[in-house]
Amino acid sequence: SAVRYYDVDAENHSQKAHTYLIKSDGSAVYDIGGYSLMNVSDEGYTVYNGDIMTGNHIVSMYFGFDGKLRASTPNTADDSDSFSSYGNIGEFAKNGLANVTYSEYNGDDNFDTAYYIDKDGNTVIEGFRDAMPFSDYGIAVAGIASESTDEDGTKYKNTVYGLINSKGEWVVAPEYDYIETSENHSLVLLRKGSDVYLADTAGESRIA
Repeated sequence: SAVRYYDVDAENHSQKAHTYLIKSDGSAVYDIGGYSLMNVSDEGYTVYNGDIMTGNHIVSMYFGFDGKLRASTPNTADDSDSFSSYGNIGEFAKNGLANVTYSEYNGDDNFDTAYYIDKDGNTVIEGFRDAMPFSDYGIAVAGIASESTDEDGTKYKNTVYGLINSKGEWVVAPEYDYIETSENHSLVLLRKGSDVYLADTAGESRIA
């Protein structure tokens, strides 16, 4: 569990926050400092720093219980060309992988990237524009960059989605505009234009 301590300065209308991670019996206190806790795995914890309400330069970090920083999303808070950026490290799934997503907005050339890390912080699967957590079945929704053309010939960039396994192999090819999973990820809904499909987690038994 996490304990959040606030030092409020009423005169200046400001406050400072400090977070401590403790076991249920109150032992093994880990000082997270001014970071906010996102989630805890069996080997470490993920925190974030920044204004999560506005998405302004959010940096997400994964620490081991030894206090060692294992993974972090980029920090662009001091980059004058970046209006805002948002990094997120998700929870570790049963296959030991966590999704990492990062978006940067500067008004001219917005950038999105996503990949998966193991519990040592190593990048295991990469090359995506968006990535969702793995299900208990070892299947995840992932998206890659694509280019489409309007009826008037105008080209624009978008993201198309598919399903990958724990090796990063496409179980369902990335060709869908939208994919939604059921609560236990046993079924997925895939949408492509006006067509809607239903698939199981193995990407089989599609029903138009």
